[in-house]
Amino acid sequence: MKKTLLLFFFFAFTNIFAQIIPVANPISQAVLDTFTKCDYFGNNDSIEQFDLTAVIPDVLGTQTVPPISISLHTNFIDANFGGNSINNLASFQNTSNPQSIYVRVERAHDDPWNTSPEYYVTTEFTVTVGLLPEPVITSNTGSILFVLIIA
Repeated sequence: MKKTLLLFFFFAFTNIFAQIIPVANPISQAVLDTFTKCDYFGNNDSIEQFDLTAVIPDVLGTQTVPPISISLHTNFIDANFGGNSINNLASFQNTSNPQSIYVRVERAHDDPWNTSPEYYVTTEFTVTVGLLPEPVITSNTGSILFVLIIA
């Protein structure tokens, strides 16, 4: 009886304290550099397309068990509650410039009897679009001289 009770407490104790909490690993500078672009998409309107899937390997790192899910959001409230995730990560178009993107890393709820909130963490990064210069050419003489240098 003592052995059975001791084993029960051991498994209950390890189940309570051995919960795996997800980690949002830092995003490498090489990946972050891909989220600053010049505005070649459209009409110099501060809108660009970004491939947000590039952050997933960095943020997840080596986490696989229990199943870990990741979602990206355009505001902190959605990331905090897990709603309104960005659907098309491969060709995301920013809606403001600069724009913060929030990443939610969540461990799967692996215990159907556990009614506590699922474990998750959030982190964020920024996408930025640099506008192309729009020169204004004026002339007092009516003639304009252009010099084009091709290197």
